[in-house]
Amino acid sequence: MFTDDFLSISLAEVLGLLVTLLGIWLVVRQLNEAKLASQMEGLLTLGNQFTELQEKRTIMRNSERKDWNSLSPEEAYTRVWDDPELKSAYIEIGNHFDLVGTLVSANALSYDMAAKMYKSVVPPIYERLEKVIQVDRIKLDDPFLY
Repeated sequence: MFTDDFLSISLAEVLGLLVTLLGIWLVVRQLNEAKLASQMEGLLTLGNQFTELQEKRTIMRNSERKDWNSLSPEEAYTRVWDDPELKSAYIEIGNHFDLVGTLVSANALSYDMAAKMYKSVVPPIYERLEKVIQVDRIKLDDPFLY
């Protein structure tokens, strides 16, 4: 049916190529589904960890009631680092959000998923911790800390 010409392709070769392309498409689709499932699992894990930090967030909120807004950044930093409960809360909350940011940067967690989960939580926490973070970034020479 076909000649031995350079351009001739047998029906078996065409079918083989189509089956290969279909297989590649299926593998890519499965990888995308696995990535989404992995992101969801990661987001749930982060959510559980954040729920466990509720006590720490309460401690940070209570610290604000004690003339927090009138403190300079250095005074706020000293207050947090001199109080073991506040220091622990600050470090755990900061590390949690640092982890979320790292996962988003590495595309292990989508920005959209993280934003939906944390958009109402991050601004008030950052507002309370901003003074301490400013001093900590200078002391540790890490402009991207928390």
